[in-house]
Order: sequence, then C-alpha cells, then structure tokens
Amino acid sequence: SSKVKTTVRKLNGLRHISLGNLKKILKITKGISVSREYIRKAQIMTNKLYWRNPSITTCNYVSFDVQWIPVDEEWNYLHVLTDIDKNEIVAIKLTKDEETNTSTNFVKEALRIGSAKAILTDLKPGYLKISNELNMKHQLCSIHFRKAVSEKIRKILSRHKTIIKGNYLNENPDIPEEKLKKHVKEDMKEIIEEYNGYKKEIFEFYDKETYKEAQKCKLKLKTKSRDYPEALRTYLDNEFFPIHSNFILYKHRDFKGKIPRTNN
Repeated sequence: SSKVKTTVRKLNGLRHISLGNLKKILKITKGISVSREYIRKAQIMTNKLYWRNPSITTCNYVSFDVQWIPVDEEWNYLHVLTDIDKNEIVAIKLTKDEETNTSTNFVKEALRIGSAKAILTDLKPGYLKISNELNMKHQLCSIHFRKAVSEKIRKILSRHKTIIKGNYLNENPDIPEEKLKKHVKEDMKEIIEEYNGYKKEIFEFYDKETYKEAQKCKLKLKTKSRDYPEALRTYLDNEFFPIHSNFILYKHRDFKGKIPRTNN
C-alpha cells in the first residue's frame, strides 16, 4: 500500500538503513513481510510524468489510446501504449495536450528501437500520422467506427425530425403537443427504417470472413452509396472509403489472429 511505501521512505530518511534492516523494522512495526526488492523499489521516487516498462524491449503489435484525466481541476491527457502480444503496458505519459505531435513523439519514445509491425487506435485523424512516420500498419477500432456511423445517422435523423416538426407547426401553430409528437413519430418511421438499412449495408463490411471478401463488399458498398442521402454519402467518401483497409487489417492473412478489431 502507499502507507507502507511512505513508511519505508520516512525510515530511510532518518539515517542510512540497509534493505535487510528495513525489512526487519517493517516486520516489527507493521507485522508484515515484504521482500528486499519491494523495499528497493519503494524508495525510487521521480517527478517525471513518463514511465516505460523496463521488461519490454521490443514490440510487434501495439495498441494506443489517450484518456482524459482531471488533474488540479484541469483536464490532462494520459497517453497509453500497450503490447498486444504480452497484454502489458509498454509506456504511459501524462501531458497537457493530445496534439498529434505529442502523441507521435510519445509512441516514438516508447518504442525506442525500430517500430512495431502494426498499431491499433481509435479514429482520431492525427493517429494516421503516427503509423505513417513509424512505418507501421494501422488498424482502426471497429467499435469506434460503428459509433461514429451511428452518431452521424442520429444527427441526420435529428435534422429530419426538426424539419418535420417545423412543417407541422407552420401549418398549425396551435397543434397540441401530444398530437404533434404522434404525427412526427409516424412520419419518422419510414425515414428511420431507411437509414437503418444503410447502416446494415455499411456494417456488412465487417461480417465478411476474409480480407478479400471484405474488399469486395467495400466495392459493392461504394456503388450502393451513390444513391445514399448526400450527408451520409459525403461522410463515407471522406472518412471511410479512402482508408477502408485500415478497418479490416485484422482480417489480412499477415495479421489474422495477431491483432484484435478493437482497442476498447
């Protein structure tokens, strides 16, 4: 516990005490047994906001994420690099920002020697710079993509709902609230069903067994999407089709069974 570590440091601050004697003092005063190695590590103190796992020298496949952390009533950013093979943290760093250069430098610093074969991240655009600079293949999280598509469709549907509601109010400003809701809900049914169909077609991309089948599915989707509503078609053209292979790297024969489809 932190209290035991504090005790070790306080005792050691009195005068030089050997690890063996510290071990005995803890046994006498606290009634607990700890190893000499534990006592040695408990005395190591640092002000650095960066830590790297000394037991990991090289990595083949890594997962990267940035988490928001409240520090002194401000948001800071905890960068975390994980070794997928070993299921262990490679390095962590607390920073004041999550800019692309900050993240790229962190991954470079953490990997040290060479680079990994592949990196798994969420959909933040800047993360592609990391894989490009370090010459790694890039797997984008499938869960984040599903959430992104669903959120895009939710916003589109919300706009449809606003327009429909506005039309009813223009025709009849005194329409009762319950009646208005009923009309809007009824009119939205067909639109919702339409967009659920688009969503199903998009996510079918992930259901294919092999990388080759998924590539064929993408080609079909690109043809189908020409008839999609403009907002959804534009989103796919800008955010999906140019980097579609990064969403199915885990299906490729060189990476199958070596990286997961999500970093969640």
